[in-house]
Amino acid sequence: MNINEVPLRNVQRDDCWRCIEIDDAVFQSWQGIRRYGVVYQKRSGSDGWVYLKIDWFNDDAYLTAISELKRFRNTDDYRHEYRCDEVKVIDIKKEIKTLQKCLEHVELESK
Repeated sequence: MNINEVPLRNVQRDDCWRCIEIDDAVFQSWQGIRRYGVVYQKRSGSDGWVYLKIDWFNDDAYLTAISELKRFRNTDDYRHEYRCDEVKVIDIKKEIKTLQKCLEHVELESK
């Protein structure tokens, strides 16, 4: 069985279409690299999954890692589309507020 045919636990393909919209902010963790971006296109694939195109921001760590993979494997592994279950929609204001609290805590503890 192909891995693309096995939906992840609690992921419904139709839910992706309803829950991810154009201009949604999303998050992805790839090999320990945190990536943040905004969805600019979505389409329904012939396999029933929703595929997204995403503008990534401050993505240097990912681009460097992909460049290294290309050098070692002699393949281009850069992704132009992502299956909807590979990213999570985030609330930008909530993320910033939470990170600000973390920063304040760290700064307070270091004094």
